[in-house]
Amino acid sequence: MNKWIYVQMLGGLGFAMVCIPLGLTVSQLKLLLGIDPRSLVTLSGWQPLAENDSLYERVSNYDTVYIASYRRVGY
Repeated sequence: MNKWIYVQMLGGLGFAMVCIPLGLTVSQLKLLLGIDPRSLVTLSGWQPLAENDSLYERVSNYDTVYIASYRRVGY
């Protein structure tokens, strides 16, 4: 059985509802959404999730997952 989550981009207005199949990892979610692999994925009030964490095991139906886009700092 799949789970559904809301994905919200921090610092922006973008959000989406995404289907999470069993075994989908954080790095696979980034590929699925077409975002920079260096971006951070967090749950509300949690530390950033590891690249190999299974989202299916970490979220409940209709949880919100936040993505902090990678921004290059420097010159």
